[in-house]
Amino acid sequence: MKPFKYILMLTASFGFLLSVSACHDLLEEPAENRIFTEETDYTVSENMIQPLLGAYAEFQSRGWEDHPLIAVRGDDVNHGGLGDQQDFAETDKFNYNRGFWMYNSLWQNIYKDIFATHSAMEQVDLYITNGASAQLGNQYIAEARVLRGWLLLQLSRTWGAVFIPTSSDPADLLTMEPATKDQVMQHISDEMDVAMADLPDLHPNQRSDIRGGVTRYTALAIQALANLELKQYQKVADATSPIIASDKFELEEDFYNLFKIPGKLNNENILEIQYSDFGQGSGDIIAHLFAFYGPQAGRPK
Repeated sequence: MKPFKYILMLTASFGFLLSVSACHDLLEEPAENRIFTEETDYTVSENMIQPLLGAYAEFQSRGWEDHPLIAVRGDDVNHGGLGDQQDFAETDKFNYNRGFWMYNSLWQNIYKDIFATHSAMEQVDLYITNGASAQLGNQYIAEARVLRGWLLLQLSRTWGAVFIPTSSDPADLLTMEPATKDQVMQHISDEMDVAMADLPDLHPNQRSDIRGGVTRYTALAIQALANLELKQYQKVADATSPIIASDKFELEEDFYNLFKIPGKLNNENILEIQYSDFGQGSGDIIAHLFAFYGPQAGRPK
């Protein structure tokens, strides 16, 4: 019996060691739903742009399902047949199946990016507190605010009543009541008013620091869209008039190339999401499915 007893003891000890090792590995992993910034040296002012670049990176890295689901009720996207992704086609008719995977994915993708914009604003504010340029820092905060406005706009257009985060902590949503669609749109319009004063008066393609980045006119365009949802047509006109009067934008005649490489940073574009294969025939590629786009047999559906 003694050998058997020793085997049991060794087995139990080995199992305990594995358990402790596994627990240790889990403890070493970063906590979920947290954005860690404790190790950042906010006295290094030249790094203040980094949080903003992170927010832009999150904004640009949209899941392929985001665009078609946001746009399926317009003529630019075809919902396809009913054999595959039937609930995607039903979305075009405002019939929502809450268990459909695309809804959950879009919801998570957009909120994740909204929290990233809040984190960027909070970190830039810490740089300002530690001596960085307030003027430049306020511009960076305004840019993140505009990206957040675009994300909230798409979220509320899709669901109507949604949560309006106030910080980078997702736990805030646990005790928050959803805002109505009208409240969300008014919030976006007000936020664009706040942002505009600190944004450069340039076409996005005229920026030398972040080419194609947010400018005053991006904020005006998002404000116009929010007020269009509110049916506040005079406010729509008030927001779009400065864009037209600026003479910085013009419609592109070569529409075929507008969404291809020649259309990058085009004078027509006021905010763009860029994709690339990095000039290679294989390997890394940043893109999404294009099968949704274009009319079928010349007739949008």
